[in-house]
Amino acid sequence: MQKRKKRKLIANIIWIALFVLILFVVANFLINLISFQVQLAADMRELKSIEKIIDARRMENQDLLRIKEQNMDDEYIIKMAREMGYIEPDERVYIDIGSED
Repeated sequence: MQKRKKRKLIANIIWIALFVLILFVVANFLINLISFQVQLAADMRELKSIEKIIDARRMENQDLLRIKEQNMDDEYIIKMAREMGYIEPDERVYIDIGSED
């Protein structure tokens, strides 16, 4: 009778240990899943931001190609490039930080 109780106690301990192990594995899986979902959401936001930048660059490239195809005069091309922030290779740009404009 004593051996029977001892075996039952050992079996219960094994089942409890198995349950705790399974619980730990499931909890670990859920934590990793949530972590991956958070990382995925952050990566998707970054991807959308990069796609917007790419779209802006494509539009800029299309504008430049349109200008090139129209064979516009050099002065107009230089004016458009300056408006877009481009400068000549040897040119230095000075910015007046003291003005209120």
